[in-house]
Parts: sequence; C-alpha cells; structure tokens
Amino acid sequence: MSDSSSPIDDLCCFPIAALARVLIRRQQPFLDALSITYPQYLVLLVLLPEDKLPVREIGRRLVLNTNTLTPLLKRMEVNGLVNRQRSQQDERVIYVSLTDRGESLARQCKAMQQSFQESEPELFKALQAIRPNVDKALEEASRHLL
Repeated sequence: MSDSSSPIDDLCCFPIAALARVLIRRQQPFLDALSITYPQYLVLLVLLPEDKLPVREIGRRLVLNTNTLTPLLKRMEVNGLVNRQRSQQDERVIYVSLTDRGESLARQCKAMQQSFQESEPELFKALQAIRPNVDKALEEASRHLL
C-alpha cells in the first residue's frame, strides 16, 4: 500500500454508500419542503401503487428491519400519512395503507423523482447502467439477513 492510499480505497461498499448519501442530500430540499424524511419518502413510494401492505413486506422491499420500521410508521400515522390496522386473521400482522394526505404526498414524491431524473439525464443514465449489478450485489449481500 502506498502512502497516498487509504484502507477506505479498498472498500467496495464505500463509493456505493457515498453515492447514496449524495443522492439523498440532493433531494433533501424537496423532502424538507414536504416535511418528510428520506425513509418516509421511501415508504410513501412503496405504498403508492398498493392498497395496503403488511409491515413485513414493506421492510423486505426497503431492506429495513421491523424494529426500525415500526417507529417510522407510527410517526407517519401520527402525522396523518398512513393508517395501520391489525389483520383480522392474524393479529401479529399489521397492514399499512396510505391516507388521502399520504397518497397526495406520495404522488408529489413520484413527480419529484421524475423531475429529478429528467434534470440530470447523464447522472441517471450512469445509475441505470450500474443498477443491474447493484441489485445483484444487494440480493447476494442480504440473502442471509432477511
């Protein structure tokens, strides 16, 4: 190892994590205007095309544990963005659905996502090019976690 290199240079995950942080920061002004966090933004987008989803499925899609997701969903419920309802068949299962306010916010999030992509065509072309490999690596890395 040369004097100018750092152990961080050998970490495959560092540039991916750094890219994620930069992209989130670029979207932060929009999220602040809507008074939502990035994890809430993701939940809204996951729920938008669905009538309702179990908490476990939301966690699977977002690669989040239930103990991380539950307080997030409770805050979203308090803020009037989602409804949480226990399953009548199995009380351990909680379904989450968007409220009218949550659906409106989710549609704004989707429009923002589209606008962001259109404003940065070269960036998103590069992201689309690496997406299949990132998806494959994510699947491999999380295989034994969830």
